Amino acid sequence: MEGLVADSTYYYTVKPEGNSAAISNQILVHTGLTNDMQQPENNSVRWSVLSDGVQIYNLPANSLFTILDLTGKKLQTLQPKSTEIKLKLPTKGIYLLQIQNKQEIKTYKLLY
Repeated sequence: MEGLVADSTYYYTVKPEGNSAAISNQILVHTGLTNDMQQPENNSVRWSVLSDGVQIYNLPANSLFTILDLTGKKLQTLQPKSTEIKLKLPTKGIYLLQIQNKQEIKTYKLLY
């Protein structure tokens, strides 16, 4: 749908043609996050989905990374010794990966 605001909640009802008495209950729709948290095409950080989590590749050296759930709850903070790490996740869903390297923090949306 066009004209909707990212990360917003909308409520809809459905009214059939020719029967105004049969209006549906409200339907809640929540739009997704903005595209600035998608995995950028030109960024060297990559990941792949595994059966029990994700494999993250090309992490910047000396970086600190944090995994959060969508409520903002911090699940793990790690400073990997290599540029690659396997991360186990508790359940299927959407997670946020924050990578801090020097004074810069980048956030990526992980779909698991």
